[in-house]
Amino acid sequence: MKLLALVLHENRTVAPVDDNGRHFEAVEVYRIQDDNSHEKVNIPFDPKADDFDLGEALTIAKITHLIGQHFEEACFNNLKARDIHMWLEAPELGVDEALEAFKAGKLPEAKHGAHAVHGPEGHRTRHEGAHERHARRQTPGGGRGVSPPAHGPSI
Repeated sequence: MKLLALVLHENRTVAPVDDNGRHFEAVEVYRIQDDNSHEKVNIPFDPKADDFDLGEALTIAKITHLIGQHFEEACFNNLKARDIHMWLEAPELGVDEALEAFKAGKLPEAKHGAHAVHGPEGHRTRHEGAHERHARRQTPGGGRGVSPPAHGPSI
């Protein structure tokens, strides 16, 4: 059994994820059974409360998986440290589509700086911006754009 939370906009489409509810209006929780049946679990979350902390709320509720459009870096690190598995879903899709994709294993796992794209034929992909792709590349000279000396230290 898995406890799955979805971070949602007011119209019940998948929303961006942050620690204190600035970018989403609701969190819905579903219990996914081993036979892939699901039921909604009534766990009250108030993302607009002044002291709301998503990571803490999910940990208290024993949530194991979370679906969002993309994750802010600090929030991503906080949830990863709490051993919550994060998945990406395209923002134009709603709860029913996200649940079915999760149960079918079609959602890409979240990464730093990535967001979900709903491609042709219903394929979900993880899209990374140029900044995130280039951040992983190692350049000579420690990323300062400086090449190391060709033949030993310069005098």
